[in-house]
Amino acid sequence: MKRTLIIPATIALLTGMAATAQETNTADTGVNASAGMEMTADAENVDELSIDELNALQLKELKDPAASDATRDTLFTVQSDMETSASSGADDAGAMMMAEADTALPAEAGTEMKESGDLTEADVMTDPAMQDTIADVAAQDPRFTTLVALVTQAGLADTLDGETDHTVFAPTNAAFEALDPDLVAELASGEANDRLASILKAHIVEGTTLSDDLAEGETTVTTLAGSEMTLTKTDDGVTIGEAAVVEADIDASNGVIHAIDRVIVPDDAS
Repeated sequence: MKRTLIIPATIALLTGMAATAQETNTADTGVNASAGMEMTADAENVDELSIDELNALQLKELKDPAASDATRDTLFTVQSDMETSASSGADDAGAMMMAEADTALPAEAGTEMKESGDLTEADVMTDPAMQDTIADVAAQDPRFTTLVALVTQAGLADTLDGETDHTVFAPTNAAFEALDPDLVAELASGEANDRLASILKAHIVEGTTLSDDLAEGETTVTTLAGSEMTLTKTDDGVTIGEAAVVEADIDASNGVIHAIDRVIVPDDAS
């Protein structure tokens, strides 16, 4: 009778202990697994898990491989989401930095920088640094090829290419063709460069004299040759003796050119 009572009691005792152990183990496993997921979500490497967390994961995998796979998939999903979020955050930070840099750039900087294609003729005309010198302008004009050649031969190119402003009454090619052919041949020969220089200097005045600067009537100026030149302004235009200005105010960085239709030959240079 006693044996019958002892066996059921023992079995009940052992069964209760087993159930209690199983419940405790299940609870611990759940806690450890949850802690493992939280740690994995914050950590970049599984090696950073504690021994207890690793034991909990291994125990869960041994008991339920399918659940372990699901847990592993969950962990990888969490880690992937974290990486995507970090990448997105970096891209957003880069975009914000670029936006701040654009905002920090003064608005005046964009307006001060003009593309060359946006420059107008007025911009070029009003900025001496953007214009060619008298020598350059004359060299680019097909009406002054004879004059440019003679100026170079007489050694006056540096004068018209320098920083000092000058006004040049420039004879066109047609004006030289109207001269005595013998005189033109002599001047171009190189044997009368002093005479050539004297004639050319009689067409140059120091300083910039625009047509609007001239008063109505006569204005006398002194040329680089030391001779006096009388300019006459009327409603019909400007004349210098028998020479007429055919195009006025050809701007250059160091003065101005007025194209004339005759060569001025001073008496002492005849």
